[in-house]
Amino acid sequence: MGNCFTANSIFDHELTFDHLPLKFNVRTRKRSLEFRYRNHDTINYMMYIHSPEDYPNFVVPFYALRKSGFVSHFMLQITETVNQPEVKDEPIDKRKCKFPDERLSPVLAYSFSQCFLYNRIKLELKLCNCTIPTSPKAYEKFYCDFKGLLCINKANVKQLTKHVHTVHKERSCIQACESLETHVIGETYNRSNSSSDAGKVILEVLNVPIFRYQRRVIRNKLDFVGGIGGLFFGVSLISIIELVYNMFFKPYHIKVKFSAQ
Repeated sequence: MGNCFTANSIFDHELTFDHLPLKFNVRTRKRSLEFRYRNHDTINYMMYIHSPEDYPNFVVPFYALRKSGFVSHFMLQITETVNQPEVKDEPIDKRKCKFPDERLSPVLAYSFSQCFLYNRIKLELKLCNCTIPTSPKAYEKFYCDFKGLLCINKANVKQLTKHVHTVHKERSCIQACESLETHVIGETYNRSNSSSDAGKVILEVLNVPIFRYQRRVIRNKLDFVGGIGGLFFGVSLISIIELVYNMFFKPYHIKVKFSAQ
């Protein structure tokens, strides 16, 4: 355990991709992020590469960074998922995804990894009456002591959380509506000029954002009136307006006309 640093997370930027500081498009020449680190004998670094709406979790693989004196270059391919505005109006069971503001709890915005975290915390509290100290600060009063950590380890909560996701479909986590799939398609490691130099990591996006999934609504409730309703019942939005006009406006107009004569 130790300090954790994150970059370009929507949880630090009002739960929206629009406010992220690190963005690129087809006109961006440099599509990379670089940082340096210095190793100590008692410290190891693990790096997680994930979507801005996610957190590191035991489902996502990690990369153990090499000791000082190396330049590590990771080449990434990004696939974007975009949604039409009408998607959010559809029920969750139809769109099969959740937006970040459809919270798991008052302190946990929704993402696939947050859902795993939430299920893990619930199991830990149920089985051991405490949760590990890496849980959000909202659960600080439930943090485990050494005895509680032994209970969680003995209960194998990590495996139980995976079991809930794969077996109990009604409690399993669904995908996030807004996401970026990040794939590492290549990595290189080169020695720097001196073994005492700080370690350097380069994360470079190779493709411009042309790989894209699109989620859109084919038919909504209004389509039923003008489309399916018209097919089966001879009803359309225009005919409904005409019916309302004939019932309420046209008779009154005729009555006034005859009264004037």
